[in-house]
Amino acid sequence: MILSWIKAYIACSFIGFAMCLFLFIWHLKGRLIHTFACPGMLTGLAGRNAGVRLYIFWVGLGCLNAIVNTIIWADNVANWSPV
Repeated sequence: MILSWIKAYIACSFIGFAMCLFLFIWHLKGRLIHTFACPGMLTGLAGRNAGVRLYIFWVGLGCLNAIVNTIIWADNVANWSPV
């Protein structure tokens, strides 16, 4: 049986992952709009917002990792690799 706070943690992690996925797709589609909006800058380069894309990807991957690990290790605290 999974505790209620674990269910809440999984739900919050899923909401964070879904928001990151939405923002990542939004930033990928918005590349053409940003290049034409600033004609004085280097147009056509994807490096202008690459840091934002990588950060969104990193946070989304962390949320997905939290979801998977919480589901797998929910009721298990055994030490499987004792030293």
